[in-house]
Amino acid sequence: MDLDLDEFCKTIKESEVMYLATSVDNEVFIRPVSPLLVDEKTVCFYTANDSEKYQQMKANSQIAFCVGPMGAYQVKGTIRFLGSVFSEENKALNKQYRERYKGAFEISAPGETMENNEFVIVDISVVKGWIFDKENPEIPIGMGETHFA
Repeated sequence: MDLDLDEFCKTIKESEVMYLATSVDNEVFIRPVSPLLVDEKTVCFYTANDSEKYQQMKANSQIAFCVGPMGAYQVKGTIRFLGSVFSEENKALNKQYRERYKGAFEISAPGETMENNEFVIVDISVVKGWIFDKENPEIPIGMGETHFA
């Protein structure tokens, strides 16, 4: 079944949180991050470059995340690091992120320094999601899947 990528994009745009899974040394870790949709196959978030999450992604760039009500979409992808959220190269992305998440980059998490935050891009390779009946949108009728090259 074909996955509705417009609906997937809408879900990310409306979601405050996606649940990111990283894996290192046969251990899997899951935590919430705030997604910013770049395009239908690219999602951005930021994290501190001295965090455990960052170190795990450096060690293994293959990640997964789920987003939407009851994990409506499950996604696989590869991480790219863009550098400081305050760099000149990331100025436009910083602006988009601040518009989407009011107060972003103003208060750091406990034990973190705002200057250590970097943008991270997920290049999506696979999106899976439930397909719902058009007349009864609460009833799933199958799973859809889209692969990106």
